[in-house]
Amino acid sequence: DKPGKKEHINTAEFYNNRFEATSIDSNDIRLQYAASALQAATASRNYYEKARALLNLGIAYNHQYRYNKAMESFLKAKSIADSIGSSELSSSFFHNMGQLYLDMRNTQLARDYYLRALNVRKTDENPRYLAETLNGLALVSWLSGKLDTALVYLQQTLKIAEAVKNAEGISK
Repeated sequence: DKPGKKEHINTAEFYNNRFEATSIDSNDIRLQYAASALQAATASRNYYEKARALLNLGIAYNHQYRYNKAMESFLKAKSIADSIGSSELSSSFFHNMGQLYLDMRNTQLARDYYLRALNVRKTDENPRYLAETLNGLALVSWLSGKLDTALVYLQQTLKIAEAVKNAEGISK
């Protein structure tokens, strides 16, 4: 190990974790955390944390309605996820692209990306991510006027939230 490399890795992970732990209502702070994570991950050549930072940047840009910058960040993250073979990062990319298109009210592309995320997340060990994607599909179905389908997705989401005792997920 080079001196300082481990420090950069921990710094990138720290800022990515801070981003995820901070409320979406604090988007300016989240944007700073994502930028700091990206800088530290780039310096340490930690591609996993770099992809996470790019995904987080995209999420923050999406919350600012800066859709082009969000998409640019997501696509860079996907390229890294593919190069390191991370299905976790790929499923996050698909989910976040679904959210981006949902926010832009392009329900067809949102549905396509959420379904791609769902295919990967079915095998994921973290049911919270699966529930998030199912919830996204419920919103897409609702906006598309497919209320019966939306209800099926919501019932699946509720079942997962109850199984893992996720009070926030149950209330949503």
